[in-house]
Amino acid sequence: MRRRYPKAENIKFLMCEQVRPELNKKISLLGLYPGDHIVFLPEVKGQYPYVLAALSFVFVFKDGVGEFDAGFEMLDPGGNATHKASLAPISLTSDVSGGMVVNLHNAQFNAEGNYTAVLRLGNKRYDFPFQVSSAAAAGSE
Repeated sequence: MRRRYPKAENIKFLMCEQVRPELNKKISLLGLYPGDHIVFLPEVKGQYPYVLAALSFVFVFKDGVGEFDAGFEMLDPGGNATHKASLAPISLTSDVSGGMVVNLHNAQFNAEGNYTAVLRLGNKRYDFPFQVSSAAAAGSE
């Protein structure tokens, strides 16, 4: 069977504090960050680096076929990699959605701004932007 890369628009991206595996290939997401936005408490404003003890990135593939080597990077607002990981290869089939979870421990953020989660499958790069701010900057006081 010929390998076919997933289309970017058919990859769902979620961020949460923790992922718990369940039976039948299900997962439970704990502490979901809605809207691709991590908001720190107001008292954290200006106190960087800020460290999250746990941060998980979830990628759900709605298409794609074949086995792909995988990698992950988290880029800060300046485009510098703050976290890098080689991941186990993923095998996608046409009859079922696939998923991949990247767990970071002690994820460090040195500034507020626009970050990017970068997923690499084979020689293809997929960028998923997300924002980091304090509650005061996000208007959540």
